Amino acid sequence: VKSMLLMIVIVLCISTPVQAKQGKWKKFAKIHQYEAKGMVYDYSYSRDKKEVTILNIDINVGAKNKFKTFRLPSKIKGKKVTKIGGWCNDEYCFRVNVNCDTFIVPNTVKTLHRGCFKALNAKKVVLPDHIKTIPMYCFQGSTVREFKMPKKVNKIERGGFYDCQKLKEISLNSSTMQLGENAFW
Repeated sequence: VKSMLLMIVIVLCISTPVQAKQGKWKKFAKIHQYEAKGMVYDYSYSRDKKEVTILNIDINVGAKNKFKTFRLPSKIKGKKVTKIGGWCNDEYCFRVNVNCDTFIVPNTVKTLHRGCFKALNAKKVVLPDHIKTIPMYCFQGSTVREFKMPKKVNKIERGGFYDCQKLKEISLNSSTMQLGENAFW
């Protein structure tokens, strides 16, 4: 009887189509590249082609990789950058470290995806004030030392600042902040 129930469950799982809520973003979008100031940005468009997600940033061979201030672009080819990361759960946005004192995310960005700043080599990170959540493993293993929490953040998901060994100063804005497991461990 147990094996019969297991077979029924397996058949139901295999034969039941899974539909993901995609909204205006393509699940498997075509990846484009944009080059500026020695950096190569991998990005994808929203379905309506009005917005862009930065998926990855690489440094061109021989390009400068030490910056006083590094600003992500607010537009790529005339389209607003509204998301960072989201390529894959196991990937992170910066495969090659961008070494900088201050890393600035533009106000056009509405959403940060899991692990998007994992291993980022920056002393200070500035996010837009309208960001509401620091996603899972957002800054895991980064060298961030100073972080001012955006005004509207009310949740730091599991491992948001996990393994940030150099983090010395963080300013929290809300007394009702939800902290996920190991948010600062």
